[in-house]
This record gives sequence, C-alpha cells and structure tokens, in this order.
Amino acid sequence: MFFIGYMVLIITTADIFMIGAMMTDADVGKYDIAVKISILLGIAIIAVNAIASPKFSEYYSSNEKILLKETVRHATKLNFWLTIPALILVLL
Repeated sequence: MFFIGYMVLIITTADIFMIGAMMTDADVGKYDIAVKISILLGIAIIAVNAIASPKFSEYYSSNEKILLKETVRHATKLNFWLTIPALILVLL
C-alpha cells in the first residue's frame, strides 16, 4: 500500500518537477493552478455526461430524435456554462 501511494504521488507530481527544471517558479505555480482547475472541470463534465449518456442511448434506441436532440443541446449548454467561467479565470 505504501508503494502504491508513493507511485501515485510521483505520477501526479512528475509534471511539476519536470516543468520546474525548465521554467521559473511563478510559471510553475500558474501551471499547477491551471492543472487543478482543469481536473475540477473534468469532474464536472464527467458528471454531466454520466447523467446524459443513458438518456442519449434511450432516445436513440427508441428513435426519439427530437428528445435526443434536445438532450444533446441541454447537455452541451450545461457543459459550456460550467467550463466558461474557469476558462476566463485561467486566461486572466
């Protein structure tokens, strides 16, 4: 268990160490914050898609194209509005 925990720590921080050897500390800090925000957004997108995917399958298999189109549109808008504030934050 110790070895596995140690390997997870190395895998999740290896990019920081590699970038730290080539860039300034300020740049590494900005990169680290951007990575953490992207991971958080990934979780939000996965949650939306986990809820929407069964509906996609259900509507497609029952040939309900209008409901499928509405669900895709709604899921896409939800993903967009969840991620756009973070994009603005990262760009700033």
